[in-house]
Amino acid sequence: MGEIGGVVKTTRGAPATGSTVIILGEPLGTTTALTGAGANGDFSIQVAPGKYRLYAWEDSIQAQRYDLSLLKEFEGESVAVVVKENGRGRVSLTAIPAGSER
Repeated sequence: MGEIGGVVKTTRGAPATGSTVIILGEPLGTTTALTGAGANGDFSIQVAPGKYRLYAWEDSIQAQRYDLSLLKEFEGESVAVVVKENGRGRVSLTAIPAGSER
């Protein structure tokens, strides 16, 4: 196992407390997990070794209703990370603001 951790900030640079992080295995959809950001916008989740793409949303309801085809529209706001066995990927994400529709 490995770990992905990091911080989520708002578009203004403040911690995005309570935002939702979506972790997708690449190719997209091979693995999917959700986790929440804590009081400082921090998050951490255990994952199998592999390639992942992470997205963050301010609105957890909005985050959960997106399917893979819609997530592609937000790919520019995602971050790619590779996690090795016993490794740790660390990322910084900007939360997609509530109400963002494409």
